[in-house]
Amino acid sequence: MVSARFCRHSRKAAKSLRNNKLSSQGCEVGFHLEVLSFQLAAYLGQLQEEIHNTAYSEFRKQIENAWMDISQECLKPTAVPMPLLARVLNLTRAADVIYKEQDSYTHVGKVMKNNIAAFFINPII
Repeated sequence: MVSARFCRHSRKAAKSLRNNKLSSQGCEVGFHLEVLSFQLAAYLGQLQEEIHNTAYSEFRKQIENAWMDISQECLKPTAVPMPLLARVLNLTRAADVIYKEQDSYTHVGKVMKNNIAAFFINPII
């Protein structure tokens, strides 16, 4: 399935190459090869974007399942003391907040600054 964006870019590239007024047979072959290579590059870019979106949604499902597993396991009595489980759970929560949408640890933005301020400067307690 070819997207509208792909078709639009292909037509735009073909039009710009046609406007160069290629006259000889060799130039026409070069023109067609240029159009085909541009179409192939655009298609590969679109395919890469679709693969990225599919992988991202699959990772999100795995993260949701992992949270459900963690919640269920913390409710069951185990041989591991609850204070140790609480520390692991809190570390996992912190990692989720820091890396939820982007790498907020490396690239601190407004959202992370607000989270830190809410936690340390303006606590609910």
